[in-house]
Amino acid sequence: GLIGRLVLEQLAGIKGNLVTALVRKPLGLTAGNVREVVFAFDDASCARLGTSDLTCDGLICAIGTTMKAAGSAKAFLAVDRDIPMKLIERVNALPHRPPFALVSSAGAHRATGLYLKTKHDVEASLIASGLAATIVRPSLLLGDRREFRLGERLAMATVPPVFEVLSLVTGGKNAFVETYRPVPAARVASVLIGAMTDPTSGCHIVEGAAL
Repeated sequence: GLIGRLVLEQLAGIKGNLVTALVRKPLGLTAGNVREVVFAFDDASCARLGTSDLTCDGLICAIGTTMKAAGSAKAFLAVDRDIPMKLIERVNALPHRPPFALVSSAGAHRATGLYLKTKHDVEASLIASGLAATIVRPSLLLGDRREFRLGERLAMATVPPVFEVLSLVTGGKNAFVETYRPVPAARVASVLIGAMTDPTSGCHIVEGAAL
């Protein structure tokens, strides 16, 4: 996806790091210090994390789909809920318990509707794990996706100007405006990378003005 691609692009420019991209299908990722590993994200494949052929010093989870792409609520949950939870469980079981960074969504704390409830449940699982964790809650992502999504294209054209006006009217101190303001996907990627390169204890949620 957009954030995952930007994370890899930014990490590829950092010398001294070996970056492993876990992908559900071959994507031909070979830039710089990035290696691609086709990963089933089931219990058997997750058990490989932390072994000699798949070391894990930190994990960034930016996996996700849409209801349209998934085709059903069950298929959506299998990706957006079950896969992150399996990864959290596996990382938490490793002796050195590496840091974990998660892409969630603005509004996840409200847990209304299938999408936000799914994000909320994954956040709760990560927080309960006790891992050194960073949860990023972006709103509308600004950036060039390789897949065409009409709704997002329209939103990117209309929503940012509206929020600029709202920000001027409220003096930039309105909680709603700060929480749901569109954010560059590249900024989200840099926050996720920062969670790996400079991990801290506990769980940190980055949202709103912090993005």
